[in-house]
Amino acid sequence: AKEEIYLTREKVMEILGVSPTTLWRWEKTGYLVPFSIGTKRRYRKSEVDKIFQRELEENACLSSVRGRMFRGDLSWCDDV
Repeated sequence: AKEEIYLTREKVMEILGVSPTTLWRWEKTGYLVPFSIGTKRRYRKSEVDKIFQRELEENACLSSVRGRMFRGDLSWCDDV
């Protein structure tokens, strides 16, 4: 089995481009929950990667919709 990589809060914020408030909100809602290694809190890279991919796809869809709207095409993204 592949060994899991664990990330610090700061690294997660850097990778995902989010604020401490967003990380806190994600933890409270169960979207991205850290775990403790001793007294330190860490995030599984595999979970961060899933969120990164999801956000990337959602943003690509939004960009596509905005571009179509700008051109007068009001159809929605096929994935939505």
